Amino acid sequence: MTTILLVDDDPFVLKALVHGLRRSRPGWSCSVAANGAAALEELTKADFDVVVSDMRMPRMDGAGLLTRVRDAYPRAVRIVLSGQAEGAQMDCARSVADAILSKPTPVSVLVTCIDGALARRA
Repeated sequence: MTTILLVDDDPFVLKALVHGLRRSRPGWSCSVAANGAAALEELTKADFDVVVSDMRMPRMDGAGLLTRVRDAYPRAVRIVLSGQAEGAQMDCARSVADAILSKPTPVSVLVTCIDGALARRA
């Protein structure tokens, strides 16, 4: 079973992603976190194959979170899903993310991205 951690401070985005991913891939298990600190807590409780994070969040941005994920959980696929497409924050994200997708991204594109990244990791 593929396990995915979705991180975004917008509860409506999280709900839509969980719903879409579960419909597309019923065998995938999705967990959510509303910020970077909550995501790091979730990562101590379970092994995640994929971490999908927004960039702009309070206290710890997506690049900071994914840097910590890369260092502590190097096998986890790291994906940025963000409406922000430029700037120093995105430059940092490019160095730690396996993929960067723009918001809004159709769930089908996210599924294809996750499938491809997992295949490359296998």
